[in-house]
Amino acid sequence: MKWNFLMGSNGSFYLIYPYFSLYYECIKHGEIMKYIDKNTVIHCKTYQDAVAVLEILYHNGFTWNTGESYKSTSNYKFHQSETCYFPIEGVFSRREFFEKNGYTVIDSSKFIRANRLKFN
Repeated sequence: MKWNFLMGSNGSFYLIYPYFSLYYECIKHGEIMKYIDKNTVIHCKTYQDAVAVLEILYHNGFTWNTGESYKSTSNYKFHQSETCYFPIEGVFSRREFFEKNGYTVIDSSKFIRANRLKFN
């Protein structure tokens, strides 16, 4: 069985288990983040969900692709209830964009439930 490595834009390294592509282990923090995948984005219907998702990502070492902290801005105002976040690349866009390009879109409530205990 072969493990692959991925380096995040924030300098964290991730081990990728080939048979469970939705589960990555973050070497930097020693935690498992669920639903962080190269083809998965997180859809946030409300501003409160966006803040919760970005808080979880922030506490697990993720940043915007510019290197800025997820705490600096949510960028929710641009697409509001259609906002999707793509943590692997540190970007956001409209849900429609990601769907048209073959990404898996998960609801923020699913991501928050699965990862809410991953940060202090």
